[in-house]
Amino acid sequence: MAVDASERADLLMDAKARLLALEERIPWNAVKKKWTPRRTSWVATVQQATNFAALNKRLLMLETALKLESFETTWAMRRDEWRAKLQDRPD
Repeated sequence: MAVDASERADLLMDAKARLLALEERIPWNAVKKKWTPRRTSWVATVQQATNFAALNKRLLMLETALKLESFETTWAMRRDEWRAKLQDRPD
């Protein structure tokens, strides 16, 4: 089923809002210290994203900023596969 430009724009706006909301719910003690100076820029790039590929990159950046101990113990086994799937998604 094809999605028209208006629907795609709505989906992109919703995805941006959800990604920003996800980041806001992450406790500061769950992220690496280097996230603090990068966060403002990250938020701006999420808000300015014009396609899903750009949002995928920001999601990958957010995941990288999280401390490994912030994840379930099984995450380490699934991480590479998840990252590969996200990177391979077309816009």
